[in-house]
Amino acid sequence: MVYLFFLFYSQVYFYFLGKYSTKLYKYYLLLTPIILLWVIIIGGQYNVGTDYFSYMKLFVGRESLSRYIDNGELLFVFLIRFCHNIGIYGQGILLVIVFIEVILYFYISQLIVSNKNIWVLFVVYICFSTIFNNQMNGIRQYFAMYFFTLSVLKMLNRNYVVMSLLMLASVLIHKSALLLSLFLLLFFFLKNIRTSKILYLIIIIGVIISAVPLYNSFIGFIMEYSFYDGYIENGYIQEVGINDKLIKYAFVPVFMYSIRKVKFLDFPCFHRYLFIIGIISFSVRLMALNLSLTNRFGMYFEFLMCIPLVYLIIALKRQSTFKFLSLLLFIYMVYTLKVTFFAKGEYLYDSYFFN
Repeated sequence: MVYLFFLFYSQVYFYFLGKYSTKLYKYYLLLTPIILLWVIIIGGQYNVGTDYFSYMKLFVGRESLSRYIDNGELLFVFLIRFCHNIGIYGQGILLVIVFIEVILYFYISQLIVSNKNIWVLFVVYICFSTIFNNQMNGIRQYFAMYFFTLSVLKMLNRNYVVMSLLMLASVLIHKSALLLSLFLLLFFFLKNIRTSKILYLIIIIGVIISAVPLYNSFIGFIMEYSFYDGYIENGYIQEVGINDKLIKYAFVPVFMYSIRKVKFLDFPCFHRYLFIIGIISFSVRLMALNLSLTNRFGMYFEFLMCIPLVYLIIALKRQSTFKFLSLLLFIYMVYTLKVTFFAKGEYLYDSYFFN
């Protein structure tokens, strides 16, 4: 119920906040109640994910940082040492990480949608993507994801210096982000797709690849690289269960519908490119549903894949109240089931402050 309370309280808050256009620094001041609540709820998650206590040993100084130094994840190491130097340990470091992520989230949101539609992006981000509940499960990876997402936005604005620095930051947090440079190039060359048929095909390819058993093929490829050697040693590579796939498959018709309904070719270049990249990201996310390891890599595309769904909701809000409310109800229903009747793991809330 904690997650549902935060969702609906924040949505109402954003809805009324969006009616006022204000300068960025004032906007962040007005966001303070949401930021603090977000940091307390997510930063206060206790025993979330398989690596929680391993990270706690790291954050309290009981475990060496040498592994991360050897991996070149120096920004992550710097953050931990900086926190230690100012007297922050253990769960406090999680709170710091969540705070940084929340600031990045709202900055990214301001680039994607107007203030009056911030609540739409927030709803999709919480209910459709797995970022909100999982970000303390895949701590480094989701942390790097924000920098990658922002680097894509800077690329579309032709700010290539900042883009490069953000990509470097993501790699210095989690070395697997090095592979994202290939996707950045892919986005750059495919961002100007001007026919819906290609976008439909991209989604269909994602569904097919996610459904084809590729365990033996992937395992040979993955073993050539050491990005996830820790997971390989621990036997983490498994096929993704059908239930996890069905949740994403349920949204395939919605994304197909968004291609037809959202007049993306009439958008300004930046938003048109974002819509196309969002479709590609959704397809990549589907492809990644094949193995537990590739599924983890697919987390990098969770934010970007929200964009077509956000633009669809905004379009339906203007065009059809019934379709607009029906889609929102569907999204709410899926998330409500995940945090109530089918709640497990990171969807079951346990607070550090009450343990």
